[in-house]
Amino acid sequence: MTVTDVHGRTGIGSFSISVDLIGDFNGDGAVNNADYVLFTVAFGTSEGDEGFDADMDLNGDGIINTADFLIFVNLYGSGGASGGALPLPVPSG
Repeated sequence: MTVTDVHGRTGIGSFSISVDLIGDFNGDGAVNNADYVLFTVAFGTSEGDEGFDADMDLNGDGIINTADFLIFVNLYGSGGASGGALPLPVPSG
């Protein structure tokens, strides 16, 4: 990439960027049933609890609960191959 500043000076360089797909808890590039299974294991946990995963606390309030599930439902099926995106049951707990 070539970059030119406001004074007309140019520079050449390269860079890389990594972007995570929110809700893709297993990193396979899709928000699907595999992520749902992981989410249900952590459902009902809070910061400090065994099994709490901050990545699954989608609204950042320190609790993995229905509010996070509603966000997850909106993300479900996004990303690459759907990888088994099926209708979701509501987790209990």
